[in-house]
Amino acid sequence: DHQAQFGLPETSLGLLPAQIAPFVVKRIGLTQARRLALTAARFDGVEAERLGVVHFTERDSQALAERLDEVLGQVLKCAPGANARTKALLLASVDEPLEAVLDRGAQWFAEAVRSEEGIEGTQAFVQKRKPGWCR
Repeated sequence: DHQAQFGLPETSLGLLPAQIAPFVVKRIGLTQARRLALTAARFDGVEAERLGVVHFTERDSQALAERLDEVLGQVLKCAPGANARTKALLLASVDEPLEAVLDRGAQWFAEAVRSEEGIEGTQAFVQKRKPGWCR
């Protein structure tokens, strides 16, 4: 909702945003996190979207439901196994050395090409049809 309110109010209460601070820094960067934490400023959904805290803002519950249907429809066009491995690879890329992530990615890609999903997806593309996992 574009009217949602966010903030890091802890410092205005004489406290520290101790538990959330590392996650906020990773998500929006040190400079923006510092500004928000040291001012205890409130911000709305539009600013949250600009900062990368949320992906979308919608004007009302109907628009939110439509957006949800759209995003779920997009996800359901993707192979579940490929999505699971992609999520794992993306998470690994945050903390693991680049070389290890690239090696694992290459291995998983080779496995995916030979997997049932990879074969079905490639055949569906060539045959100009939707793959079997699409709903």
